[in-house]
Order: sequence, then structure tokens, then C-alpha cells
Amino acid sequence: MKEVETRVARAVVLLDGARVTRTGKVTLPAGTHELVIRGVTGLAQVDTFRVGGRGPAVLLSIDVKSETKVYEPEDEVRHLRDQLEQLELQVKELEDRRDVENIALSQLEMTSTEYTTTLAPLLAEGQTDVGAASTFLSKIDAMRAEIQDTLRDIDVKIEDLKREIDALRENLDSVGGTVRTEDVYSIFVRVEMKKQGNLELDLTYHVSDARWTPSYDVDIISGKARVKRLAHIVNYTREDWNDVSIVVSTATSRPAKIERPEPWYIDEDRGGYLEKAPSGFIRRTLGGVTTYEVPATVTVPAGETSSPILLMEEEMEAKTLHYWYADEMAEVVAHEEVTNGDTTMIEGSVRVFREGEYVGETTMPVVAPHETFKLGARTAYDVKAEKKLRQRVVEKAGLTRGKKRRSYEYELKIENFSEQDIEIDILDRIPHSQDAEIEVRLDREGLDLEEENVGVLKWRRTVPAGEKEIITYRFEVVWDKDIIITPPLP
Repeated sequence: MKEVETRVARAVVLLDGARVTRTGKVTLPAGTHELVIRGVTGLAQVDTFRVGGRGPAVLLSIDVKSETKVYEPEDEVRHLRDQLEQLELQVKELEDRRDVENIALSQLEMTSTEYTTTLAPLLAEGQTDVGAASTFLSKIDAMRAEIQDTLRDIDVKIEDLKREIDALRENLDSVGGTVRTEDVYSIFVRVEMKKQGNLELDLTYHVSDARWTPSYDVDIISGKARVKRLAHIVNYTREDWNDVSIVVSTATSRPAKIERPEPWYIDEDRGGYLEKAPSGFIRRTLGGVTTYEVPATVTVPAGETSSPILLMEEEMEAKTLHYWYADEMAEVVAHEEVTNGDTTMIEGSVRVFREGEYVGETTMPVVAPHETFKLGARTAYDVKAEKKLRQRVVEKAGLTRGKKRRSYEYELKIENFSEQDIEIDILDRIPHSQDAEIEVRLDREGLDLEEENVGVLKWRRTVPAGEKEIITYRFEVVWDKDIIITPPLP
């Protein structure tokens, strides 16, 4: 029996695993030969081993056996502890993110409950209609489903990391003795050489203890976004990858799941809690798999993560949008709206630059081809905004009149000191009554509102360079003299 020395030469890295290829060469005379490849990681999935090759030979059989390899422990402990710390830090970051998503879900549920509670009075007063209410509740359902999908993905990632942590802790326990053992595979290959010559063997197998995580560098320059797609290769296979050819794929090794449709029932709102639409109905699936051939070989030692690897650089359309909520924000915020290209962008961290200057870091969800996404929120120092109370009139109830009245006039002023025209969303709010005895009347003449919902007013304006935009609006509140309004009016 002849042993064939092999090395990891190629890895196709998925989002949750890798397809590894070992290569080796041997010179053999004509005839039948028994060959063995030893030391393959015990983390390989045993039913995925495949053998191929090049040379004047016919493959007769392949057999896989598990063996135990013995290691001296002296230099192992520190390396394993470093790996353990990295994994535990990743779990902590995911748990923190899960907490944030749960808070967002709780706030969403509160919003849904409050809206459902006030829906009947709103419909009765004609301040909304069934279509608008249905659209709003559908958006709530879609946002809820998106958060729940994110939470499920986080839970899966945490479970995967905890399995790796358990494996590392087992190794640390075993290192405590005089020797450490590790399960490895030996692959026995039987071939028939037609004539003497060189035989190159390729051994491929799948491991779930390697993956890649995406990140992005986005530089906004003159209406364009220069996007670098980066990959961080994680190798916990117990095998060193030295000068390995890497292919990065957005595919996963998990089997596809067929969703069966369920009936979508609608009915008259009779109060009580609303059931969410079936998750299978509103879940969105992005098809297509993208692969990236890394042009140079990569080295990733066992238990480590590679430096960022550039997968591709592309240019996307981008435009700057401005946002100001007059009731809460002292300053205008600018951010970029970027249109994705032809390939899906996987969820990952994003470093944002503007003309080469660092703006900040954020995270980005999955973005479909040609879908828009927003990033790079920052204070727009060249745009000033001010809200001013121009008039307030208080009318008290008289002897023959049982109503109180309070009217307001506000001015919103936006000044553009930049050298370019800006597009800005301006939001403010007026009181919204949940009591039929309290009336809020908005003077809509000339307001040109983009949107109005439960007292929240929205305008979209274009302000030319060096000019200003002024919005004036008026409203009044009328109520019975025996009613005490809470919270108190200004």
C-alpha cells in the first residue's frame, strides 16, 4: 500500500460550509495498486468524499475509515483559547443584535396594538378609510415578518457558533492531559494503471466548519457609489489552508424548502386582536447564486479568519436625500440612496465614505438586484432648518358657549447653503385626537402635503442652492370646557 501526500489546493466557500479539494501526485507502474490518503479532518462529512484524477488509470474502489491521531499538547492550549475567545465574541455580538431586533419587534407590536385600538374612531370620523388602514396593517405585518426572519437567521448562526465552541472546549479538555487525540479520516483508493506514469488525485469533501461573511466599503462620489464587496474567510476545519485557490459563493448547503400556500382570509374588523398573515405568504425569496473567483491564492490557518478579500468593485447610482423631523431634530440629516446592480448583496457590515472621508459604519440587510438601499446618515451642516411658533390664540369658554378653542400657526424654514439643489423630506406633527369630543382641525389650503397619517405631516421639497423654503401651516383644537386634555397643549 502506498501513501499519497496531499495538500488542500482549492476551496469553494459557501455561506455555511465549504467544498474542499486536496490534490496529490504519485508515479506508479502498470497494474493494480492500493493507495491511501491520511490525515483528512474528522470534521469532513463522511458521505461527501469523492475521488477523481488525471492519468492512465481507472478508479476501482474507494473506502473511508476513521482513525485517531495523537498530538503533543504543549503549543495547543493558547491557540485553542484564542479561537474560543473569537467565537464567544461573535456569539456576544449576535446576541446583542438579537436584543436590538427584539426591541424593534416589541415597538412594532405596540404600534400595531395602538393603531388597532384607535382604528374604529378614525374610521368613524372619516380621518382614514378601510383601504388606508389595510395598507398600514399590511406594512406592519411585512415589517414583523422581516424582523422574525432576521431573528431566525441570528438563532441559526448562534447555534452554529455554539457547536464550534463546544468542539473547541472538548479539545481544550483533552489537551489538559499529556497527549491530545483527534479523529481523522483515511481514504483508501484502489486503482488500475493501464501503463506506467504519473497519477494526479483529487479528493473532495464537504465541511460545515468553514464559511465566509461579507462586508462592504462604499465611497460616495458625485452621484455615484463605488462599492467594494469583501469576504472574510472563516476556517475552523482543523486543516491549514496554505496558498489555496478560493471560490466564494453566495449559495448555502442547506436543502431548499418548498412553501405551500395557505388561504388568505379577510373579514370585517369586529375588534380584538388581528391575526398576522401567514408568514409563507409575505416572505420574500431572492433567487440566484453568485460566485467569485479570487484571483490570487489565499492562506487561512486553521482556527482563524482571513483578512478582507476583495471580490469585486463596482459603481452604482446614488443620490443624496435629506430628512428633517421638525418636532424632534435640531439639525437636518443627509443620507445616500443607492441603487444596487445586477447581483444580490448579502447581509453584512458596511463602512461608508464620502469622497474618501470616513463617515461611519452600519449594517445592511439583503438587497435584491436593482433594489435601493439607504446608508451614510450624517448631519448636513450646509442645510439649516428652524421651526417657529408664529401665533397662538387661546379662546376660553364663555357663559353661553361651552367650547374652548386654541389655534396655532407654525413656520418651518429650510435654508440650503450648499452649492447644489437638495431634495428633502420634511416631517412635523400636530395633535391627533382619540376622543370624539376633542376636535383637531388642520387648515389644508395650500399645504401641498406629500402624506398625512394620524397627525404626522410630510412634505417633499426641492430647495435650490443658496435659497430657502418656507412652509406655514395652521391648526386649531376645540374641546368641551369640562374636558381636561392630556398631555397638555403647548
